[in-house]
Amino acid sequence: MTATIAAAARPVRLGGRVRLAAGAAMTAPALALFAVLFLLPMGTAVELAAVSNGAPTFDRFAQSLSGAYLADLWFTLATAAAAALLCVGAGLAVAALLHALPIRLRRLGEMLVLVPLIVPHIVAAYAIWLTLLPGGPLSAALAHVGLPGALSGFSGGAFALVIALSWKFLPVATLTIAAALEGLDRSLVEAAQDAGAGPWRRFAAITAPQLYPAMISGGALVFIMAAAQFSITLVVYAGKSPTTIPMGIYYEAFGLGRWDLASALGLVLTVATLGVLAITIRLTRRRAHDDC
Repeated sequence: MTATIAAAARPVRLGGRVRLAAGAAMTAPALALFAVLFLLPMGTAVELAAVSNGAPTFDRFAQSLSGAYLADLWFTLATAAAAALLCVGAGLAVAALLHALPIRLRRLGEMLVLVPLIVPHIVAAYAIWLTLLPGGPLSAALAHVGLPGALSGFSGGAFALVIALSWKFLPVATLTIAAALEGLDRSLVEAAQDAGAGPWRRFAAITAPQLYPAMISGGALVFIMAAAQFSITLVVYAGKSPTTIPMGIYYEAFGLGRWDLASALGLVLTVATLGVLAITIRLTRRRAHDDC
């Protein structure tokens, strides 16, 4: 009887083929979704952009990398990079504040930090646009402290777009850095404190290097999301030039019906964001290798 119970309690060892089949069965739905939602649309976009009358062509890609669209690409990358830098800087400060709070207040603070991410893009864009208007609440507050007209020229420009993007995607950077702070090696900080290092010295020499991978990853996520968004630009920055590539895609596809050029623009932006992602992965791996 005891032998029977012991045999039943032994873990069942699956053969190599069975494990392979089980793994394939579990990953098949995810691979099917990846094929349907990513590979198929990307293949269609490549066909529209790179094939004309049955022959391969690069004319649409050349067009998307010249003239006004090249300026739009640089503008898209610049505004996304500015938003990423702002989010990383502000996210570091907010994450440090959350980390210093008691655990219950910290959880409440994390819920409040998520609010911009939950708010729809258009609602967030309108809120920032109304706030930065010359007659808006921020302008009125600045007028009360002796700075009337301080926001003139900022509502509806690139500044407003960067602020709207930063507010919307700040939770991404903040929570990424906050998660890294939770796993921080406090013994090194305490040892530096015992050795007489001040707060700024401890942060620069110990805390910041441990947070670099999270800061780089959070900034890259913000960059990719900011470069790909459409509705915030539509509300805050519509009608301006240069504009963002998603605005150009919408105009070419739905305004002029030129799906081939719209596809080329989308592929160019995809390659650019994937390049940023590849650089991010390389930087984080190099940092992890240096820490080993």
